[in-house]
Amino acid sequence: PSERDPTGCDEARRLINIHYDIIEQRLQHQTWLCGESFTLASCAAIPSMLYAPAVMPFADRDPLVRYWQQALDPPPYKRVNTEAVPFWQKVSEAIQL
Repeated sequence: PSERDPTGCDEARRLINIHYDIIEQRLQHQTWLCGESFTLASCAAIPSMLYAPAVMPFADRDPLVRYWQQALDPPPYKRVNTEAVPFWQKVSEAIQL
């Protein structure tokens, strides 16, 4: 659409803030979303966080910034990306059929 829905945008921002609050609460006493280990929960969060700053920046939320910086740390992030690429190539090929 050529125009944005102000009510819908406000509701989306409200919901994103709730999610940011939940993530920050989890990160107060642990390194990752599910404790001290990089788990599937972090793998699931990384793609959303990749796009989140474009919609609603979190630079003023220190726990989220710390989490994001460590999520991009080479071992976990590169492993997720390396393992995901072949899968997504297969999905892309299947969709084109």
